[in-house]
Amino acid sequence: MRIRPWDELASEKTLRGASLAIVGNAGYLADLQQGGHIDSHDLVLRMNNFRTAELEPQVGRRLDIFMSTFYHDVQLDPSLIAQARYLIASVPNNLRKRGLNWRHGQAITAALQQLGRREVFVPSYESFDTKRRQIGKYPTTGAMALFLVLEHLLPVCGSIYVTGFSFFTGRSHYFGDQRVLPTNHAPDREQQLFADLLRPLWQSGRLTFDPQLAESLGLRMTQLSSFRGVA
Repeated sequence: MRIRPWDELASEKTLRGASLAIVGNAGYLADLQQGGHIDSHDLVLRMNNFRTAELEPQVGRRLDIFMSTFYHDVQLDPSLIAQARYLIASVPNNLRKRGLNWRHGQAITAALQQLGRREVFVPSYESFDTKRRQIGKYPTTGAMALFLVLEHLLPVCGSIYVTGFSFFTGRSHYFGDQRVLPTNHAPDREQQLFADLLRPLWQSGRLTFDPQLAESLGLRMTQLSSFRGVA
């Protein structure tokens, strides 16, 4: 079993100059027809309990990078996740209680065994704890995906498209009607944090977003007129 730090992901040749789509699980994705746009990227990252079957017109079918907490509430389908070239943990591989859940390492190990995989990229304990303190609660997997983009992927990828992030407003998932109200996360703080962090990168053209996400981040919709993903 090979546990690799997040920063080593940037050294993978597959990511150099690649176009990357980061796809969250927000409910509004069910109202967009952007499956073709998502799958047109060189690499597609999906998270946790994502679905593609019978939802291809909305979200596409490709999976190249899978990111997860690997907790018991994530339904790991080995046949589906076998498509993924890379596995990324959104939690550190800690096995000792040092202010964070010490079972993270157990969940990662169990997931690798279940999936028949031998390698995963993980954030450091110190990095994850810094983000927790910055947000005030445990960061969501979506937040960790955005941190991964900001800290490690932007310098190497050619372009990055981000979609499917609602910060827990409205319908929670595009593949179901259940609304999740998180108790151990602070989505409102995450929304404000990433509005501040992502706005200058969007203005420079280094990141693009779907219209609903752009609006939630306070970006000017008039500059998004070229998007054709709305049903």
